Amino acid sequence: MIYKKGVEVRHILTIVLSGVVTIAFTACGGDDSSSGGTVDNTITHNGVEYKTVTSPYTGRVWLDRNLGAARVCDSYDDIACYGDYYQWGRDADGHEDSTSTTTATLASSITPADDMFTRSTLSPYDWVASGVDDSGALRAAEWSKTDGSSICPAGFRVPTHDELLAELFNSGSAEIDKDSTQKSGNSDDRRVNAFNSFLELPTSGDRKQDGAMENEDAIGALWSVTADTHKSGFVGWQQTSATYWGSYRAYGLNVRCIKE
Repeated sequence: MIYKKGVEVRHILTIVLSGVVTIAFTACGGDDSSSGGTVDNTITHNGVEYKTVTSPYTGRVWLDRNLGAARVCDSYDDIACYGDYYQWGRDADGHEDSTSTTTATLASSITPADDMFTRSTLSPYDWVASGVDDSGALRAAEWSKTDGSSICPAGFRVPTHDELLAELFNSGSAEIDKDSTQKSGNSDDRRVNAFNSFLELPTSGDRKQDGAMENEDAIGALWSVTADTHKSGFVGWQQTSATYWGSYRAYGLNVRCIKE
């Protein structure tokens, strides 16, 4: 960038990262200094446009909405911001749509050749067959990719359990599990606390292992990339409580991506 006295300099940089990121910068010259400027941090991935938000607690950068969401939430029960419901460790193959058809045939690999939500009616309620990535290591690696070939845009990945806790539960974070007597400014409704966080999270429910949608407006949840024995970590909240634990991998939950 060259700055000349009395001359306005404009520079537009377009980067293609599994979509398009356009950064526009305007510098108004005068005394060899710059002033003013605009930044459009739009990221397009799998046909959806996202922007980014920065955590006031950790400084980490996140997508501004759940994967697949049409917009940032206007309220915790804003249907347009719910986003998609991913079975844990599975790519964006169409199963994540809340209205996708279902199949009772467990997948023989972590990359099934269909777009159907896999129903699982027997413990451990996984969407892949027994012996296929029982530990979850292969799927954790898939969701940890940052090259744009997995569910998150290039430069982003699915967060770890600890990264979610650092933003939502740990001391000094949003602490969405605390009521108004425990944290100043918080609501007694944890759904409101989750929405009021910098991530503006919806209470979008989940898709059960049998393929049925449930708990919309009642429970919110986000997958992490962290695997546990036959389960995987997630954070969840409802009106009277918020916590973190493990869920069966056949469930469909929302995902919010973090920048590497």
